[in-house]
Amino acid sequence: MSLVMSSGDVKGAEGEFAPKIKDQILKLYRDNWTDFQSAFNTKVAATNIESDFFLIRAWKESYNLAMRQLEEMFCDFMAIFIFGASFFYSFRYLISPSLGYKRSAPNPSIAKRAEYMLLAAAHHGITNVGDFAASFNEKEIDRNMEARFVLAMADKATSLLVRDLIPLVEKYRGKAECFKDGTDHETSGKGCLVDLVPIATINSVSAIINAGWSLRLGLKSWDIAKDINDENERNKEKLRVLRDLILKSLEVYEYRKRMEKGNATGRG
Repeated sequence: MSLVMSSGDVKGAEGEFAPKIKDQILKLYRDNWTDFQSAFNTKVAATNIESDFFLIRAWKESYNLAMRQLEEMFCDFMAIFIFGASFFYSFRYLISPSLGYKRSAPNPSIAKRAEYMLLAAAHHGITNVGDFAASFNEKEIDRNMEARFVLAMADKATSLLVRDLIPLVEKYRGKAECFKDGTDHETSGKGCLVDLVPIATINSVSAIINAGWSLRLGLKSWDIAKDINDENERNKEKLRVLRDLILKSLEVYEYRKRMEKGNATGRG
């Protein structure tokens, strides 16, 4: 997903945000011109920053990195908008602690990415994600002075603009619904899963996923598979059952959506 949500929004989100990135990058370069001259071993002045090809190549690289970083955060913020706390649980499960992995420049550092995600969480009133930012570890890649400066300007631009993505997500979300629309059903959805019944009456993928994570986080107290004495093996069986129930619940959801669409067009 990029800042362009669909073909109809080609000049929408991207057209609205790209000028902000450019203006911020140019300001940062001008404000840090002495550091630029030192990093690039040049005495060139900032006067022709938008016309000199050498200067354009430098700040345009920072611009492109900042655009990529903000696109990544746009995706994260959209996922938080749709799935709420369960996106944090999934993100941590898949990525934490990132031992041995080195940072990719087109992405914010993992620590900063977590920090920015928590900004969106606070906006949506999500507080139950634990010590999320402390869950990750990442190594920086060795870079020369030029590359360090280029990346530092991109990182700074991202940090200054990332908050503006929150209303941008809400503006260009299309038909995506906020996770809050499904929270009233999560308790009943979890109850179905606890009783080993696929969730069949909830019209929200977000509610299904959040109900599943609620049960997953309290897995030890789920009173099934009592015939398995070994606790590790019992928990493995619980996870297998939970995954199957979530899959079945999503299949039921898709079936209901298809039926609703068919009925609406007279093909049901």
